[in-house]
Parts: sequence; structure tokens; C-alpha cells
Amino acid sequence: MRTEVTMKQATSRTVVALAAIIIFEAIVINFILIAADDSHYYETGESQLILTRSIARQIETHVAGTYDKLITISNVPEIRESNTEQCNDKLQELYAQFKLVPSAISRTGKDYVRDCSTIRSVIGSNVGEYEYAQKIFNDPLHASVMGRALPSIIYKDRYFIPVVVPIFDENKKFSGTIGSAVYLDELKEKYFGTGLAENMRAVIIDDDDIILYHPNKELIGKNIYSDVVADFVGDSIAFDKLKNGVSAGLSGVTIVDINGTKHIESYAPASVFAGRRWTVVVTTSVNTTTLNEHGKDMRNLIYTLVLLLNAFFTLILVAHFQWHSKKQKLF
Repeated sequence: MRTEVTMKQATSRTVVALAAIIIFEAIVINFILIAADDSHYYETGESQLILTRSIARQIETHVAGTYDKLITISNVPEIRESNTEQCNDKLQELYAQFKLVPSAISRTGKDYVRDCSTIRSVIGSNVGEYEYAQKIFNDPLHASVMGRALPSIIYKDRYFIPVVVPIFDENKKFSGTIGSAVYLDELKEKYFGTGLAENMRAVIIDDDDIILYHPNKELIGKNIYSDVVADFVGDSIAFDKLKNGVSAGLSGVTIVDINGTKHIESYAPASVFAGRRWTVVVTTSVNTTTLNEHGKDMRNLIYTLVLLLNAFFTLILVAHFQWHSKKQKLF
């Protein structure tokens, strides 16, 4: 009778041990697979970061091109003079030559009034209320200025960044400005359309943490630290890392959970103007990302190792159980 009880205890202990091993393996497998997935995500993120940096460089070139064209235009005699008709005719010619579509080109006199423009309807309007105009007019050196994002008065639901350079007369005296604009949705069409996969999205953030461009128009003009953005993205350590990286002008990769879906977020700065910086953020929703061959091989290897370990521990327990049974029979 005692032997029978002991056998039942041994059997019970064996079953409990096997169950404990299976539970332990399940926990370990879960952690290993999460680590493997994160490893794959960051590997994908590093490739994505290369793309993000490439877009940032293209945007730098685009903005620099607008600035260089304005510098050239500011030195054209018909533009330097304040004759409205001559200035208008020349601006139309240069507008076509430099292909500044859809941006307008406007000359502003020392009185803050636009005296000629490629868009006649704005001639005579006063720009004195705008911060960028006040900055270049009040600066003793009248250094070129890039303004903050403004809603277009010409194109509905579009935002632009004003770029303004000074005009000096023959005596090197400040006589006004010539300005144009960088339309943010134009950057999206040029640089976000071809290089991004279907499950990718791109965002542009100014160095004052204001979102310049976002696929969700409701977030344009919002601060990345605002409650509106927090409600959209969710509050997490990973998103804090992204925000801090953007604010510091760094580049990097992080994995952010947005409404239960993981997103690979890569970010890189773009030096768009003297003393100014934007950050390009590219995001990929992970649920539509297919594991690469390395990821598949890693999972297969993990599953094989788990099966082997499970078989090994099972054999040990069975052998121990058989040895224990024989021992009980001997006594």
C-alpha cells in the first residue's frame, strides 16, 4: 500500500514538474520572441533611418534652392528699383525662369507695403504685422529670414514658410525685401510620394516643436508636447524619446505604440536655413510589416530549440520516474 501511494506521489510530482517546465518555457519563449521582434523592428528602423536622412537632405536642398533664387532676384536692377510696372514684368519673367510654382514672389518696400508681385491682388498689402517682416526690417544688418508656418491667403487649407532676403540699392542702403514661400504640402508631394512604402507616413516638425506637416491635418500647427498630440499618439517612454530627440535635433529610431499598434519611428534633422532646423519623422505601422528572412530564420531556430529542450526535459523526467518506480519495487 505504501509503495502504491509513493508511486502516485511520484507520478503527481512528475506531472507537476512537466507542467512547471511547460509554463516556464512558455514565459521564456514569449520574452525571446518579443526580443526577436524588437531586434527585427530596430533592424528595419535602421534602414528606415537611412531613408529619413535622405529625405531630410532633399528638403535642405529644396529650401536652399529657394533662398539662392531669391538672392539672385534681389540683385536684378528692375527689382532693386521701386517702379511697380517694371518690377512686375520682371518678376513674371523670373517666376517662369526659376519655376517657383506655386509660390508667389513679392517685393516689399521700406514702408512694409508690397509694391510688386507675381500675384497682382496682393500689391498694396501691408506685411508689417508679420513677425518675419518685423525681424528683417528691424535688424540693423537686415539679414535674410525664414519665418514660421503661416496659412496661405491665396490657397485654401495650405500652409507655407516665408523666405525673405533684403534688397540693397546701388549705395548699399536697405530698400526693401524680396520674398517667396516654401509650401509644405509641396514638399510632401515631391519627397514623400516616391520614396515611402504604402504603410509609411512622414511628418515635418519645426525647431520650436510645432508640427509643420502631418497626414492628419488636425495636428498641423500643434506642439508635439501638447495634449492634442498626446491624445492622438498616447503617452509612453518611447514617444518621450522621440520628442526629446526631435527637440534636441538628433537622429534615431524608436518603437512607439499608437492605439495598440506598434510603429517604427525614425527621425533626422534638416538644416533648412541659417539658425533654423526642421526634423523629418518617418513612421511605419508594424502590423503590415512582413518579417524578413532573417526574422523568419530566427523564429524557426527558437521553435526548434524549444522543442529540443522540451524533449530533453521530458526524457529526464520519464527516466527519473522509471528509476524511482524500480527503486520502490526493490524495497
